[in-house]
Amino acid sequence: MTDQSPTSPVAMSRIQVRLGDLGLAKENLRFHEPADDGVPQLADTLLAAGVVIPPIVRPGRKGEALFMALDGRRRRFGLILLRERGEIGDDYLIDCLLAETPAQQAAAIVLPNTEHAPVHIADVITAIGKLRKAKMDTQAISTALGYAELEIKRLEALAAVHPTVLKALRQGRLTLKQVRLFARLPDKKQQAEIAQTALDGYFQDYQLRAVVEHDRATVEDDRFTLVGMDRYLAAGGRVASDLFGEYPDFLLDPEVLQGAWRERVQPIVDHLKAEGLAVFVAREAGYSAPDGFFRLAHVWERDLDEAQKTALSDARYAVTQLESALQDLDPSVDDAPAQLAPLVSAYGVTAGAVLTRSKIGAVLLTPSDGHGVAATFYSVPLPIENLPEGDDSDDEAVTVGGRPGVVTNDVEVPRADVEVEGASHVLHETRTDVATRGLIRDLADDPSAALTVLIAQLFKQLALHSSGGLEGSAS
Repeated sequence: MTDQSPTSPVAMSRIQVRLGDLGLAKENLRFHEPADDGVPQLADTLLAAGVVIPPIVRPGRKGEALFMALDGRRRRFGLILLRERGEIGDDYLIDCLLAETPAQQAAAIVLPNTEHAPVHIADVITAIGKLRKAKMDTQAISTALGYAELEIKRLEALAAVHPTVLKALRQGRLTLKQVRLFARLPDKKQQAEIAQTALDGYFQDYQLRAVVEHDRATVEDDRFTLVGMDRYLAAGGRVASDLFGEYPDFLLDPEVLQGAWRERVQPIVDHLKAEGLAVFVAREAGYSAPDGFFRLAHVWERDLDEAQKTALSDARYAVTQLESALQDLDPSVDDAPAQLAPLVSAYGVTAGAVLTRSKIGAVLLTPSDGHGVAATFYSVPLPIENLPEGDDSDDEAVTVGGRPGVVTNDVEVPRADVEVEGASHVLHETRTDVATRGLIRDLADDPSAALTVLIAQLFKQLALHSSGGLEGSAS
């Protein structure tokens, strides 16, 4: 007894058929239906992109054309219309699948659309790019492909990305959302380099987002809170909406935004200068104090004497009163900065309420959410003749913060003796900043080390009651 294995189906061969040799088989289920209203649009699409899905044909019989279409009736109508327009001729070649056996022909007649291989979104994106190059408008492409016009515009933007990006999408190495991030990168070479990392298997989504969002201002920018849309537009700023609807509106002129914000905080600057403070304005707060001033170190409330506690309580009460009065203030109105100036001064009084051997001497204004401006205060030592009598303690320039119910102005950075000969102050500060960022990155890449440092820091504060000096390290 011999084993009988099922016969493998015979694959249809691919051939090229002249349009003049292609007829419509009577077996076609819609043989008697005339061309519908959508055929002219299909004809335009075929002219631009060609026949994407090959029709299935059988050899012609006596009295028929050389080949007869079992599947592809509308495509044939579209090509005939192009021939009537004079845009193609009878010699136009069409890629077809030849159904030779009865089984193949029967399958071709009733072949449902669901049995066609699904078209990958990457192929749709590529096709839209080709159709656009063929001068087809958005509405025509929308009708041809069955997508909404807005979706066509979005996919068209993706058609402009580097081919490597679409290759990675087709292989499942990138998601459609990630490809939309690539479309926001103007540098094609940069697109290709990042997409290649996806093909190589070590692509990191957060790295792409960081590149796309770097130095990009939106209406959610802290500076925009104080400036407002009308003032930004009046200054010559431009706005663009994200085509994919994933980001807030972009502000295309960040330098205009910065200039408008700087102008808005000028009343606060004038107010603080009138109080004798040195005022600095920056895009963001730095790690170091301005030259000639000192950062406010940390202090525990329990370590304060009664006079300091009373001064701190009174200063906080003044801040609370002002914040209550300004809680409904719209930061974008013309006189908002003038109204905010006394509140910033009150923050300074709070920051300096516990100082005895120094005083608040400088303030750094930076953008912030809420009212649109934040203040960081710095101290300056008191002259020797103004020091309290009998006070031999070290300078206790402090930050009021770090505990529940206490306002935090900044974070203490321990000072260390370092060799700076041959390096300018700016260069040394840059080195320190780079080293700090490197440490942050290393801790982010090593959760176990980060957890150790966190536990040690908590132990110092809660068990050792240490304020963070180098000699009190517990790591």
